[in-house]
Amino acid sequence: MNFIETLKFEIPSNFQFNLWKHHKEFLSDKILSVKPQNELTFRSFILNIKLIGNSQIDLYVGLLSPFDICKLVLEKLNYSDIYDKISFKKWLEFLGKEYRELKLPDDSNWILRFGKNEDRYIHIHPGRSSPNSIRVKASILKSAIVSLASARFLNFDELNLNLINSIRKEFLSLPPLKSTKYSCTLIKIIELFQKYNGTSILK
Repeated sequence: MNFIETLKFEIPSNFQFNLWKHHKEFLSDKILSVKPQNELTFRSFILNIKLIGNSQIDLYVGLLSPFDICKLVLEKLNYSDIYDKISFKKWLEFLGKEYRELKLPDDSNWILRFGKNEDRYIHIHPGRSSPNSIRVKASILKSAIVSLASARFLNFDELNLNLINSIRKEFLSLPPLKSTKYSCTLIKIIELFQKYNGTSILK
């Protein structure tokens, strides 16, 4: 990965933006970084995925990079004379709410909150039902991306339900999928991640 490609995943020091939960391109890049029999990279990937949690997740699937999203949000804040933590907190509290919503040029909506981290005080994530984002159960998202990463690690070129259920049990401590509804949703999420920058995640 060259410098420009690395930069697109950089988050400004005053932003809190969980890319493991909210940015599809970032996750695709991480899946693609898992190589056959490279256990160190694979184990690191699994550890990060386990931190995603178990709630519903709003995943941005648009074309804006994390760096561009933060840059555009910052431009909008600066346009409203918001340059620091104090002015940001006042702006959030002005309407008596704990958050504000901003629309970016690709029509995606982003929720801004006051971050719990003292330095990363601008906490952002995609809005619910926002254009260019999807809402997915955390267990389904984790199953999809861990299945793809596992297939790369084990050098498999396809996935089936039995293999996915085995992966769910071994790496995520999740029960087997029995519902057709959830199985179909999982397959759709796997297909969403299958192509990245013109490259197939599974060959």
